[in-house]
Amino acid sequence: MPAPIAPLDTHLEIETPEGIELNIRIAGPPVRATAWLIDLLITMAAYWLLAIILTFIGYSGMGLMLLSVFII
Repeated sequence: MPAPIAPLDTHLEIETPEGIELNIRIAGPPVRATAWLIDLLITMAAYWLLAIILTFIGYSGMGLMLLSVFII
């Protein structure tokens, strides 16, 4: 009979050098996935806005777009 699978533990206890116990709740996969999705949407919106603005400049705009993609 296989062993039961334990649920993902998102609770961490850390003791500082001063002897204080900190109880920390670690972000689980759903929270991290949501944060990643929000970050992706903000980044894509920034790329889209830059592409629209820099399209009117021509070849210089393409160079600035590539530079901004590298920086972002």
